[in-house]
Amino acid sequence: MQRAYHKMKQRSFSLLGLSKCLIATVVISLLASTADAGKVVLSAGAFSFSAENQSNRVSAAISGLGSYQMAYRHAMSDRVELDFGFSLVATETFGGDLAFGIDIGANYYVMTNSQPIGVESGLGNVVLSDRWRPFIGASFNQRNFQSTSSQYAGFGIKGGSEYQLTEEICLQGSVRYLLLGGPNQASATHLDMMGGLVFQF
Repeated sequence: MQRAYHKMKQRSFSLLGLSKCLIATVVISLLASTADAGKVVLSAGAFSFSAENQSNRVSAAISGLGSYQMAYRHAMSDRVELDFGFSLVATETFGGDLAFGIDIGANYYVMTNSQPIGVESGLGNVVLSDRWRPFIGASFNQRNFQSTSSQYAGFGIKGGSEYQLTEEICLQGSVRYLLLGGPNQASATHLDMMGGLVFQF
């Protein structure tokens, strides 16, 4: 009976995680459809997560493939973008224990503009774009862990670069490091390295 309850509870958390992913996808899609200077970013890659409970000195660590993020970025100036995202971590790449939550932050493009620039001339419209666009950023992050029904939150830093592939699509590589705090004096660090596609509007 207890085993059946555990399976039912685990399934309900999995459904909760999937439903939050779908809601985040719809919200980000709606934001992108109404934006005139935005980007949608789809990323996947590897992660390393470690946690420690200060009260009882228990620690755990896990790493592997299974880090995913969908984000919407909106340009606030030539070099600054606001970044709204939803992340999902699966310990077995496409299954196992799940952690999910929101990411809210900003990116600063250190050498270039954040997006291609359109210039109108007598001969027509010309789009000027830097091939490489490196950036750094900071964010607030929140994570829900299905196995322990616990929430972590904290701040992170990241760095990466976009590579202009076509007029509307970029490749992106990034590294992100998060410092998170949880219940009962728990703390955690989360590192991920991801690559993906950026769709410009």
